[in-house]
Amino acid sequence: MSQILLVSEDAERRQSISQVFSSLGHGLRSAPTLDAAAEAGLTDGVDIIVVDNDPLCSVGREAVRRFRRPGGAPRVLWTGAGVGSALGPVFAETPDALLVPPLTMSSVGTTLARLEHGEAPEPGGRLVLEHVDGSFDRFPPFRVLWAAAVQRASGRFELYIDEVEREVYLVDGQIVAARGFPSLLADHGVEGDEDADMESLIGRAIAAGLRPDLAMEHAARGIARTVAGYAGRSGGMVFFDNLAEP
Repeated sequence: MSQILLVSEDAERRQSISQVFSSLGHGLRSAPTLDAAAEAGLTDGVDIIVVDNDPLCSVGREAVRRFRRPGGAPRVLWTGAGVGSALGPVFAETPDALLVPPLTMSSVGTTLARLEHGEAPEPGGRLVLEHVDGSFDRFPPFRVLWAAAVQRASGRFELYIDEVEREVYLVDGQIVAARGFPSLLADHGVEGDEDADMESLIGRAIAAGLRPDLAMEHAARGIARTVAGYAGRSGGMVFFDNLAEP
């Protein structure tokens, strides 16, 4: 089992996250900051550094710079409590893996196993996305989805619109299945292929000459604007107003 260092300034979060990791049998150390961990000698021999609530990825990048040894250890795992404000260009330098709350035994265990087996080669080289709660009051779903595509994520992405679960399955950043988008668009007066609304949007973008990752972003923004426009006309909530323009 791995030796894990948890860095979080929030004492209550340190305790709750520690319980999840400890229950999986890993050795766990914790500190409020990287400096405090280094001064106490907690970084010596650690296999994985878990950085909590690091919206600009600055602590994760510092952990790589200061403590990474030849061979790639320690790996850096980011629990994305601040993920909503972190996405965009900063993802070019993210740590090795990302977990977005709620942290489940399954998502934590799977991600740690991948890190232990060296499946995250370099910072920013692969984003491990096992479970994302894409609720609108917490994270901007399509922005996370775009980042997942850019970072070659694999896994299931969940989001809820009108209290209906929508799913996107990714393998190495490529969409292999999407569920729920056709009915969403049809509900808002937009016609589309019943089996492949998201895929058809992306396909048209690729045909226009965009790279797959940029096509994904283009398609996400197209759906975002459709739903946001509908919500605005109906007096409802504008879900995607924080999507950055190029």
